[in-house]
Amino acid sequence: MLGLAFSPDGRTLATGDVTEVTHLWDVASHELPGVPRAGSQVAFGPDGRSLPAAIWNGGTTRLWRNILWRDTDVLRAQVCGLVRGDLTKAAWATDAPGLPPQTVCGS
Repeated sequence: MLGLAFSPDGRTLATGDVTEVTHLWDVASHELPGVPRAGSQVAFGPDGRSLPAAIWNGGTTRLWRNILWRDTDVLRAQVCGLVRGDLTKAAWATDAPGLPPQTVCGS
């Protein structure tokens, strides 16, 4: 392991390894809640949702923004700013099986 950093709230651990891959770990469950990202040297930004990661051999740095969301209202506003309206009942059944259709973003 080349890098490791805890998020400001202590709920997520970012690890960077020798294969230049960064993983985000949920500290409570010890699970990987997200997709691996490029980078081996890691640090969280002060907002707790951005992750600068340096690639050791390539000499580059990437900034992964908005990778963690702890506040549902902020996430909803971000997502609803990108789409219009809500999912249809058919889309709820396909994309969110087991969840009842509901109004999320409005019309």
